[in-house]
Amino acid sequence: AAFAVFLAGGGWFAYAGVAAYATHLAWQIAQTREDVAPITALRLFRSNRDAGLLLFAGFFAQSLAFLF
Repeated sequence: AAFAVFLAGGGWFAYAGVAAYATHLAWQIAQTREDVAPITALRLFRSNRDAGLLLFAGFFAQSLAFLF
């Protein structure tokens, strides 16, 4: 995603969104273990929505920054 932002000429907000996205995914990986409870696995799976929102928020903020 960071390479795509670079190729598109993205700014700081876009990079911040990518950094937040990567941090969230790293947190998910750190929480995943073989002995994790099924409800925890479901919670982690559903948090992918939050990961997408973080990425979208960075891109949206960058779009607004380009307008003003």
